[in-house]
Amino acid sequence: MPEHDACPAPAPDLEPAPDLDPDGAPARRTLVRGVLGLGVLGLAAAAPRHPYAAETAAFASPPAPSSPLAHSQPAQPIRSSQPIRSAQRTQHTQPAQPAQPVRSVRSAQPARPTRRTPAEPTRPAPRKPHVAVPDSAPAQVASRSAPQVVAGRAAAEQVAATATARAHAQGLAAAASVARSPRVVSTSTPGTTVPVAHDAAPSRVPMPAGFSPGYAAVARSTAPTKPGIFTTDPVLHLARRATFGPRPSDITDIRTLGIDAWLSRQLAPETIPDTAADQAWGLFPLAGASAADIQAGLPLYSWDAEWMTAQATLARQILSQRQLYEQVVDVLANHLHVAVPCEAWDTAPSYITQVIRPYAMGRYRDLLLAAMRHPAMMQYLNNDVSSKALVNENLGRELLELHTVGFGAGYTEAEVVASAKVLTGRMVSNGRFVYRPEYHWTGPLSVMGWSSTNATAAGGLAVGDDYLTYLANHPSTARTIARKLAVRFVSDQPPASLVDRMAAAYLAHDTDLRAVLDCLFHSPEFWASTGQKSRRPLEDVVGAARVLDMRPGPDTRAVIETLYWVVRSNGHAPLGWDPPNGYPDVAAAWNNAGNLVNRWTMHRALVNNWWQGMTVTAMLDLVPLRAGLTAGQWVDELSLRLLGQKMTTARRDAVVALANGIAPTAPAVEASWYAWTLIPLMLDSPYFQLR
Repeated sequence: MPEHDACPAPAPDLEPAPDLDPDGAPARRTLVRGVLGLGVLGLAAAAPRHPYAAETAAFASPPAPSSPLAHSQPAQPIRSSQPIRSAQRTQHTQPAQPAQPVRSVRSAQPARPTRRTPAEPTRPAPRKPHVAVPDSAPAQVASRSAPQVVAGRAAAEQVAATATARAHAQGLAAAASVARSPRVVSTSTPGTTVPVAHDAAPSRVPMPAGFSPGYAAVARSTAPTKPGIFTTDPVLHLARRATFGPRPSDITDIRTLGIDAWLSRQLAPETIPDTAADQAWGLFPLAGASAADIQAGLPLYSWDAEWMTAQATLARQILSQRQLYEQVVDVLANHLHVAVPCEAWDTAPSYITQVIRPYAMGRYRDLLLAAMRHPAMMQYLNNDVSSKALVNENLGRELLELHTVGFGAGYTEAEVVASAKVLTGRMVSNGRFVYRPEYHWTGPLSVMGWSSTNATAAGGLAVGDDYLTYLANHPSTARTIARKLAVRFVSDQPPASLVDRMAAAYLAHDTDLRAVLDCLFHSPEFWASTGQKSRRPLEDVVGAARVLDMRPGPDTRAVIETLYWVVRSNGHAPLGWDPPNGYPDVAAAWNNAGNLVNRWTMHRALVNNWWQGMTVTAMLDLVPLRAGLTAGQWVDELSLRLLGQKMTTARRDAVVALANGIAPTAPAVEASWYAWTLIPLMLDSPYFQLR
């Protein structure tokens, strides 16, 4: 195959990178995850008897050893302990003497976000509406051009029907006339915004030059390093990794189109019709809605639009034909993370549709600039209460530590403060992002080689965009993004050589994320990594629904809502991680017996269609019974249908024995008596749980 210009041939070794903990986060978070990883080791034996309990409990390598907290700082300024604020807010004033900056030093975060039940969701304590500055103060409103949007909305509740239709129509018109240029500062009248429809299609950035098909050639020439129980079929490996879970049609499509054509199509998701997912999104009328529509349609501080956004996201993950795109959306939503739900009740829903989804297959620079001009990010990390008189460090610190160069890049505490000062003046007014020059800190600033005289308050927004562009193009940011994607698609400890090549592709192609993915799928490391990832709770629910070929039905919304609360009870609802570092993407963080038993229960519910409302294939129709078929042969065919390959004889026989207590050689005609427990056992097994 022709050598890819920005993804040179790999070094011979395929060893994991030794310098980082499993998800590349600072070592201070490793201790919590290490403790989580120990739970299943002592508790799995107490769970109900199960042929795969021991294997399922040991999906991942042990957590990385803990180390001292990374940020031990002298106690001097006032510090903020939470990225999500309490009801008390700060009213801006301008004292004669500048105050010390407010610094954010979080203690170890909780192992799981606080869970709320559907019966009585907990909401933030009511507080008086806060106006950061007088209404008469001048403002510059950042113009964000509207992306292409997906047409089609199902009938929805009357309260939001008018707002939904209006936003959709305006978004289509704006998409046709406004160029995507997030760095442009609007000189429009304060209070005006470019309308964006509730759900946005992937951006139509042209495919980077230099792309060459040839994924299949690499796949054919690469042997898995640790295949374990899996076959070496690259089609099955691709289907397990590039989708949340392969439907039968996904595997058929890959074999029919070929690996090269299928992957090239997935890398251009805007070319793939997605009718079922679009219609399912439309069942949640305020999913991704604008702040204005939410304020008009809901009581103050209602989380209903946030619940709808998270539930509609789950619906897309289950039903979308753009599976690689949905995976990348999930990675980036956890990277530039705003929790849904959170206190930003009216702005958080549009963050996923105005920031993450439009730019997920575009340039990371554009994505970062869009995120740093969205009101939800400003509220989530306290930048809406950060001013020259009282600098809040939350956003400035997380921008460096999580969003760009990473904790190990070598920046200093003084540079964290400077980073926060650059971003002062980026605020929120009535659910809209605004830039308030009078609150911007002025004076010389420098961070990691970037510097600016920052001489005028009026120029502060442009200075901030220049700073963000510098960070987006930094080599350390390239490694951060490359490693995030490698952890998702390759292994919990991706080889350093692969991360380096993906980072080189990122820089060579102007931060284009598709170039990074192209490099990844051209790599032997990807094709050699069969069985080295495992399903987290969300991937388990979505993957099981897809493998069982769950499709829209008479009450799709009710089933999606139920599945959302199921996965939320397991600590992994879409967009729902409370801290700003996003969900951990490594197996060790999810190893515990309670999690495991909940998954087993969920498999039985899906197989037996407990939540009627969507279309599912009946158990005995997955592989129809026929004369002369033995129980063992029926399970072999079920394995091919659900898992893509046969189980070993020993594992198959264990499943048959546990499900019905008969020999594998017995006739399969009585399968209706035991299919309800046998099929879930197959989903419980490592053949499904490992990827």
